[in-house]
Amino acid sequence: MNLKTTLILLTALLAIGSAAWWLSRSDPGVPQPPEGNSDAQRPPLLPPEVINLKRLDRIVFHRRSVKHELLRTPTGWRMVTPVNHPVSAAAIQAFADQLGALTHDPQDASDRMKILHAADDSITLASGDTEVNIILEDELGGGYGWIVLSADSLVQHKTEAAIHHLIKNLDPLAFLSKRLGTPSGLTTTRLDIESAAGDVTIRKIEGRWYLGDQDTRERALSNIMTGFTNVPGYLNIPNAVDVVSYLSLDTANPAAYGLDQARILIRYTVETPGGHGETQTAELRVGSPADPEKKTYFVSYQAPDSERPIFAVMPWDYATVLARPVDDFRDPRVIETQPALVQAVAGEGLGGSFLIEFQVGEAAPEHAAITAALGGLAEARADDYLPADQLPGRAFASLTITPRIGGQAESLRVYELATPSDNGDRYVWVLRNNEAVAMRIPRQVIVDFFESGPP
Repeated sequence: MNLKTTLILLTALLAIGSAAWWLSRSDPGVPQPPEGNSDAQRPPLLPPEVINLKRLDRIVFHRRSVKHELLRTPTGWRMVTPVNHPVSAAAIQAFADQLGALTHDPQDASDRMKILHAADDSITLASGDTEVNIILEDELGGGYGWIVLSADSLVQHKTEAAIHHLIKNLDPLAFLSKRLGTPSGLTTTRLDIESAAGDVTIRKIEGRWYLGDQDTRERALSNIMTGFTNVPGYLNIPNAVDVVSYLSLDTANPAAYGLDQARILIRYTVETPGGHGETQTAELRVGSPADPEKKTYFVSYQAPDSERPIFAVMPWDYATVLARPVDDFRDPRVIETQPALVQAVAGEGLGGSFLIEFQVGEAAPEHAAITAALGGLAEARADDYLPADQLPGRAFASLTITPRIGGQAESLRVYELATPSDNGDRYVWVLRNNEAVAMRIPRQVIVDFFESGPP
């Protein structure tokens, strides 16, 4: 075949193919791709004010007829029904992103009105005066649902797979923050703890924590109490982990989790905002093991104003830190005043007495010994405690530490401890400011003051 013949045949084939393409394009019996109906060209399903988290105020969704309500507060989103609990910022943002991605085909909308029945599955989004409801009703058939754009406008949209997936697969537990804690704006004023380690009551008086139900002013360790009251379950533990998981928010039987007779029970008394002395109570319980191999336990936490407790699983390492003997909550410091802030030291006992006054900026050589003794006293920590009414005899020495600026003078009475320790070291009991419990410290810490001698 020569070149001329080949070119003629190729031209003929191209002509036949072009004709076939034109005929198929013009034939109405051949299916054609839709025009102007791609996701990129479809309008958003929802108005912008209900998918912008800075403008959205409230989210209500029903799952199998159970109502869950989320509110935006000055400190972040919270679930307020059926439990009162903070919402994860990441979870609420992911939900808003899903809402923003929803689109619809205007051709599938209808203005037909219909009397709506209570739906098992629905979402309500509110922003100021704007409220949008997405309601799925299986009775409509054909995958339709109702989009209520205002009180007098009911628009029927075909609820496609994305909308069905969003509503039908909403998990209320996925919204919850995994940190347990009292709502922001509430101040804890009292803790009542019951555990195998003993019962402990801790109260806040004039801004500081004290032990006991009576006005005994036994000092509690302030930094432990800060971690304890801010985040139940994470008592001053570095790198605290979240709870392992949450259980159903539906009504649960506490006995099934060993929470009716809790191993650990903590009641938080909190002041309501406004400062009128009104209080509410929150409660944390630790029940039976959830997974003995993983050392996890069931817990429940009911925040103030919550309709019901929230049930979760917590690592035992973090649960047991709540069960502590009362001595673990005591402030073991003998004095609180830092040596550099001491204005005067007075002492009496061990055959003598003294009074030393420090001048601002003074570093007199003759005060070196007493300054060192002050440093030792500030660093001393009690290793045992004794009720004041069990102290032996009378005090054999006393010290008074007066701070330079503000604060209360710290008065110490020292009692002899006749029995040496197992290693032969000598100890004394020190009673600070007439507190109800004395502290045991090494005897030499007190002796150093008197051996240094007055100048």
